[in-house]
Amino acid sequence: MVANVNKVDKKEVMLGIMLSMEDFIIADFETTGLSPDKGARIIEIGAVKIKKGKIVDRYQQFIYPEQKIYAKIIELTGITNEMLVGKPLESEVLPGFYEWMEGLPFVAHNAMFDWDRFLKPSLQKLGIASSQLVVCTKVVANAYLELANGKLSTLCGYYDVEIENHHRAIDDAVALAKAFLLMKEELSSEKEELHSVYSQMDLFGNEPSKEMQSFKVSRVSYWEKKVGKNTMNRIYVQLDIGTVFLDLQKDHWFSKDVEGNIDFQEVEIRTIDFIRKKSRDELLTFRGQRSVAS
Repeated sequence: MVANVNKVDKKEVMLGIMLSMEDFIIADFETTGLSPDKGARIIEIGAVKIKKGKIVDRYQQFIYPEQKIYAKIIELTGITNEMLVGKPLESEVLPGFYEWMEGLPFVAHNAMFDWDRFLKPSLQKLGIASSQLVVCTKVVANAYLELANGKLSTLCGYYDVEIENHHRAIDDAVALAKAFLLMKEELSSEKEELHSVYSQMDLFGNEPSKEMQSFKVSRVSYWEKKVGKNTMNRIYVQLDIGTVFLDLQKDHWFSKDVEGNIDFQEVEIRTIDFIRKKSRDELLTFRGQRSVAS
């Protein structure tokens, strides 16, 4: 049974993305720990590629983490130190995996862990700035399904999907793919009235019912600030109606002082043109400053 939701929020935007996409990647990672900031590394990537509702390809790869695996992780995953000896390093695996994904939306059961904490930062260290859409099945399931908890096994059990070897990346990814397709079908029928709204909503968070403001770009500049061990990175865009910025960590546009509704997709297109670049990837790696007078 689907839970009631009365307002459009981030969960509903994620639902809208989920309902509208036909081709996507579903992935799962096994790691040596919970935090890369404390030295945790990826030891297995498991993923499936879905196109038009069918699994068309699978990806599985062990990664040598350049460190010993704790007994607790071995017990949980069944992956031993011996299994990883001679396997390629993360820097050797991730560029190929990124190419395999084809820029398709990335789906994981805990995307904050797999994508935000591990994959995206690791790709950035290799000079790969990804702008893929991300859907977290844990967030969507918790919002729209009546489940006892947010575990992958609970979601799979809800749809009678068996996980053959739980906590092995490829098996978890395959099971999640099967459950995800069933969840997508269920929520598509339950949320048909919302789907028509999201099909009109751009993926930058703009609501189609509001009139967008016209504007001109006059200045674009890169901004960086150290906050503890972390670095904040933004690209500020000065418009004739105010200032907006792209938060590079969150990969999302925000308004600093623009009043009213603004089309961030159009902001991005004009910004790319203003700095004389050709793609979004080039915008994400922009580290200079450009103004009308320059």
